[in-house]
Amino acid sequence: MNKRDSHKHEVIERVLLHGRLKNVSLRYRTAELHRYNEKPVPLHFDAKLDHKMIRLRNKYIEVDGRGVINADDEWKSVHVKGANDEPYGKKSFDLEAFRNNPNPKKFDPDNMVTIDLTDEEWEEFDRAIRESRK
Repeated sequence: MNKRDSHKHEVIERVLLHGRLKNVSLRYRTAELHRYNEKPVPLHFDAKLDHKMIRLRNKYIEVDGRGVINADDEWKSVHVKGANDEPYGKKSFDLEAFRNNPNPKKFDPDNMVTIDLTDEEWEEFDRAIRESRK
């Protein structure tokens, strides 16, 4: 159930976000979730998550909780109820191993999958991609 503040146009919603956990402070019980191409999301957590938040710092994680989102669809703050370093049931992403992989996956133009789109479908797809990059 959403609660809307009429003068600020902010909504309180359930949150399930993914990103890299940074700037964990046990003193203030705050942190930031850095998401690709977006502003960092301010996090707040209870003492029972102290150990977990320290253990997960600088890792790619999934955060579950409740948060305030503004009219511009930006998270103002999120109160963390749980955090997991294996989002989607997978192991956490190891950036160093990815960078140093001696056999990286490469684009293979002979092994592509193609689809037929109408002009309208292509425009919708193109618009979605461009909007996600803003």
